[in-house]
Amino acid sequence: MEKATRVDPLPEEQAAELARLEGMAGEQNPITAATEPDPEPVVSTAESLAGLMSLAGMAAAMAGMQKTVAIWTPAACQGFSEKAVPVLAKYAWGQKIIEFLDTGAGVEEIALISYAVPLVIATAAAVREDLKKPEPEKKPEPEAAAVAIPPNQEEPPKTWPT
Repeated sequence: MEKATRVDPLPEEQAAELARLEGMAGEQNPITAATEPDPEPVVSTAESLAGLMSLAGMAAAMAGMQKTVAIWTPAACQGFSEKAVPVLAKYAWGQKIIEFLDTGAGVEEIALISYAVPLVIATAAAVREDLKKPEPEKKPEPEAAAVAIPPNQEEPPKTWPT
């Protein structure tokens, strides 16, 4: 049976050096992580939402929808997001969206979606083309002799009077 070993806290200098090394390695010490405050977001919530919305414009551009791209401009996305954030803050579900935007949670999922959407659109178009049945070649039909009728004249009767 093993005895639990007691871990004494590190002196301040060693703790700072350990945190610096772990930061370089991309790891976070659970001891120091609990005591450090969450960093303030570098980008505002409105800017995060505008960036997320601009993905719609990029997807439309990749799909060749130029009129749609003209609607989803960065200025339109920014204007909408500035108006949307105060509304989102009023509701519990909206606060979850704001938290998502502020913490950067789900960034990997958004990156995956922004990469996958153009692939899915291109694949769907390719599948439609592959499944399209080739049209059989039509032989040109001989045209019946057409009688040119000068303008302002009546068409000759179909049957001749006897």
